Amino acid sequence: MEDNKIVLDFMVSDYSDAAACTESSLIHQSQMEQMMRLFDKLYKKARKAKDSREDDFTVKHDTVSIFASRGAGKTTFLLSAQERIRKIYDRAVCLRTIDPSAIECKQHPFVNVLASIHEKVEEFLKKNNLKQYDFKNCDYEIQKGFNDCYKKLLKGLPVIEGVGKENIYDDWDDDEFISIKGMEKAELSNSLNVLFHKYVRKALQLMDKDCFVVAFDDIDTNFQKGYQLLEVIRKYLTTPQVITILTGDLDLYGKLVRKATWQCFDKSFLKKETEYADRAKREFAGMINQLENQYLVKILKPENRVHLKTIYENINDERSRTFNIRFSNNTEMSIDKCYEYFLDKIGFSALNPKISNSLKQYLEGLSTRIQIRLFTLIDKSLTEDKDYEGHIASEVMDIFWNDITQKTSNGKALLHKDRFYVVEMLNFLLNAKALRTGYNFMPSTDDQVLNKALLAIGTQFNQQVKGSPYMIFDFWLRICYLQVTIEQLGEKWDELVKNNQDNIDGFLNFTRLNTNTDLTKSICLSHSYCNHEFDKNPFIAYKSLSGTAILNNFIPEYKTNEDYLLSMLPLTGSMDENMYETSFVSIYKLLAILRDILFHIEENEEDIDTLHLQLNKFVQYKFYIEPIENNYPRPQANQRKNEDYEINTDKNASRIEKLASDTLKWHYKLGNSVTKFSACTPQFLSRIFTRFYFTVIGIDKDNGYKTAGEKLHAYILALLNAVMVEEAIDKNIPDLNMSTIGNIDNIFIDNIERFHHKLGRLRHMESLYRYSNNPIEETLFYWLAKCPLLELFLNPFIVSLLSKTEEYQFVSEKLKYGRIRMSLPLWEEQTKNFNAQLKELVEIQKWLTEYQRYKNTLENLTIVVRMLRNTQLHPELLLKYDGQRQQYQKQRDDLRKKLTDSAVSLSKVKFKLSLNMTDKEYLSVASQVAYSIKSLNEKIDRNRTLIEQAKKEESNIKDFVKREQKYDASPSFDYLCRIETTLQERISNVSDFDYEFPDRL
Repeated sequence: MEDNKIVLDFMVSDYSDAAACTESSLIHQSQMEQMMRLFDKLYKKARKAKDSREDDFTVKHDTVSIFASRGAGKTTFLLSAQERIRKIYDRAVCLRTIDPSAIECKQHPFVNVLASIHEKVEEFLKKNNLKQYDFKNCDYEIQKGFNDCYKKLLKGLPVIEGVGKENIYDDWDDDEFISIKGMEKAELSNSLNVLFHKYVRKALQLMDKDCFVVAFDDIDTNFQKGYQLLEVIRKYLTTPQVITILTGDLDLYGKLVRKATWQCFDKSFLKKETEYADRAKREFAGMINQLENQYLVKILKPENRVHLKTIYENINDERSRTFNIRFSNNTEMSIDKCYEYFLDKIGFSALNPKISNSLKQYLEGLSTRIQIRLFTLIDKSLTEDKDYEGHIASEVMDIFWNDITQKTSNGKALLHKDRFYVVEMLNFLLNAKALRTGYNFMPSTDDQVLNKALLAIGTQFNQQVKGSPYMIFDFWLRICYLQVTIEQLGEKWDELVKNNQDNIDGFLNFTRLNTNTDLTKSICLSHSYCNHEFDKNPFIAYKSLSGTAILNNFIPEYKTNEDYLLSMLPLTGSMDENMYETSFVSIYKLLAILRDILFHIEENEEDIDTLHLQLNKFVQYKFYIEPIENNYPRPQANQRKNEDYEINTDKNASRIEKLASDTLKWHYKLGNSVTKFSACTPQFLSRIFTRFYFTVIGIDKDNGYKTAGEKLHAYILALLNAVMVEEAIDKNIPDLNMSTIGNIDNIFIDNIERFHHKLGRLRHMESLYRYSNNPIEETLFYWLAKCPLLELFLNPFIVSLLSKTEEYQFVSEKLKYGRIRMSLPLWEEQTKNFNAQLKELVEIQKWLTEYQRYKNTLENLTIVVRMLRNTQLHPELLLKYDGQRQQYQKQRDDLRKKLTDSAVSLSKVKFKLSLNMTDKEYLSVASQVAYSIKSLNEKIDRNRTLIEQAKKEESNIKDFVKREQKYDASPSFDYLCRIETTLQERISNVSDFDYEFPDRL
């Protein structure tokens, strides 16, 4: 065996119980080296003390402390250390380990130490066939001295609390007893520590040994005995000839000391000190902190502390050593490879290296006890049949069962498979108050117990989603959607819990998102609830959740046309108590319908009639009553008559029946792929939803989407693009456009080309073709992109891009279309900016015209005033010029007021406009403005021509793609494109009109 190689060998042991480890299987080898160095130093002190004078009494606090958290392997480390001590130091006597849990409640720990030492002495005498008080024995004097010392020590024990009578002075009413026995006992009690030192020396002399080694294991876990044991160490185990080893958690030892110290302060004393002596409570807390620190530094010296590290810390600190596991079938793997194998079995293998590495680091950082249990699962997986893989998630849940139950009361529901497992996941997050921090079920929070529970629950989800793809939408809509909805309503989850739990309870009670109900109704109720909340703000006329658009004056009509009916699938409405109705188009409702369809397909074993009936129900347009409360009626909202509340559907509608059939085929062909859904971890799905959500925020801020069809198309592309990008990240495809802002059509067209191209190059990689020769089809993106329900509401050209046909002309036209689509918004935005600038410049030109009139008026007024001075002798001329003067003065004042107002309104224009302009400045500004107006008009004309040509070419390309690919038009998409959406109002830090002109026109 190599010296730098550590191997846990499951062929030798299952490591289920603590036991001494061999050199090659000890995980904490560097800590063991530190431990043995400390022991050797203390052993030399013990030998030195043995040779000192008998009356030389020295007090030493040299306890070796082994610190680590629970399950880190402290007991195994201690047993291994004791085994090495026995082998190396044959003159050291290792006493049996003292476990506080084995000490009776009324028994004092010091008595246990004495009993352990005396037990070793008795064993020695018996082994050497030595009888006590045998004067023929050459060691008679040593035996007698030992026994005399032992008896004196026993007489002094009653002074210790819990030993002897409760009141040692009960018999002190007898004068003779006091003088003879009582005072003797008092003297012995006062020198109990000295007697113990002598007793130890005599015992070691008798046995011809150098020191005793006494070990206390996990005394910090026993609050009743823990502090007593620390006091035993402080008062009595102070001789160098007793080497004390102690294990535990340093934080818990601190709590033991603090508890005992606080008990020294009587409650009434504390009350009087704070109330009457005006002492601050924090003053006492500071005293406790100081006492705790000084006590532990004295008893458990920092230089004698051994801190056991996790496997991860040991791997990083000791890179020269390798850590391997040998399993029962003689397979040997490094710990890193073990956890790669484990993550693959529990559904995390498809994540990108960054996430996988963080998970491996987390697992390697768990306590050794838990890791041993995980290695046991790997051992079972390697040695048992393949059916075991279906049970590994349940066994992971068993390992972390206590962590789960500490955080929730619905632990049993999470243990096993459940069709509504995501509901239980949500309830867990709600109970644990971890919706915002733990929604991705990754062990990345600050709560270590919560982290283990999240990992276990995520593992169970990974196992179940493989055969139940509806859980993907369940997760998105019950967990991710709930989180962002709460935040969009204006509250953070932590604040809700802290300030007003009724808010979140009211939302969930109204929507029932956390119950075992169909999701479509819950999502529609959510829109109704949110609409009610938004209406409370009288300053925002129109606002909706991101991913939901309000329809402008839309009222469903009596129609049985199947195209019309299918268009109702993503539509819903809400009605307030004033009978005002608001209609929405919602991506969330569409996803909820998809979830319910997949759920019922699985429940009814792919029954076409049941699916057809269900779709007939979903195509009904329904509105939902908002929470009853006095609210602000929405301006211009729709108001309907009672007879308009429902639409009668044609149950024989062929398109609905075809959609049912296509959906069933889609599910049957693509929905059962093991490789696809093995990658659908909560972490992966939450990343998708986050990317999707921030994309739809940008879509909703862009008022360029005028119709319900355009909005819904953009929402669906945002979802597909989010899936594609996150899968590309996990498949290490680096060059996709990962922006969440910008024209989603352009981003999607660009990304899908690269995605197809890169996956094609990866076709021959083993990780992709081990299940299929078509890596593209083995993706969640392809599965969703081929969903018949989503295709209904996509632009037909985008649908055609999802075809596998890659003929040259088609690709060429597709790329040309992409360039046009990228250029059009730029030209349109430029034209918009040019027009805005032109409007400002025209206003400046008007100002300059009025300014010229103002200057002319001033000149005329000056001439008239001069005339008045020269006509003092002609009354008729005086009257005439005085009238002209008044007229020019009024004209001057009017122009000055007008020009001043105009100048203020044009303060951001890059021209200096002033009533005190010189002629030269005036001519310069007028010249610049005239030139700029001419230039802008030319640019606007050029852009208009480009836009007209691009739109014409775009239309031709669309027709070409439809014709060549034989794709039908999309009646549902076309119909929704005729329904106008409202302009979404939002509160922004920057006004829409606060536009800064560029330096160059």
